[in-house]
Amino acid sequence: MQKFNQTPDLIISSPAIRAMSTALIFARNLNYNANNIVIKQELYESTVQDYLSVIDSIDNTFESVLLFAHNPTISDVAQILTQALPMEMPTCAIVGIKFDTNDWKKAKSSELILFDYPKK
Repeated sequence: MQKFNQTPDLIISSPAIRAMSTALIFARNLNYNANNIVIKQELYESTVQDYLSVIDSIDNTFESVLLFAHNPTISDVAQILTQALPMEMPTCAIVGIKFDTNDWKKAKSSELILFDYPKK
């Protein structure tokens, strides 16, 4: 994220300790106010449809969003959205997705622009 010189407009996290801890680390390193992290219960022990509903509910004033959640569901969502994820996301992987719309409710057609993880 720092390579892209990008600070997210919004960070959304599962309430799980590991997801929240990771979200806080990213917030600190990206100069994002940690008090503005949105916690969504729907990202914990849930389905692909729950994740897509969270994405659909994002206000269109936010252009850049980081989502911290769990496998295998987050990998399934990334694969559905990009049709290009080469493998299941390993622990602490980051996937960058660029959508062909400015409307989160229409965020279906997309392009995989980043796939990285610590052991890569």
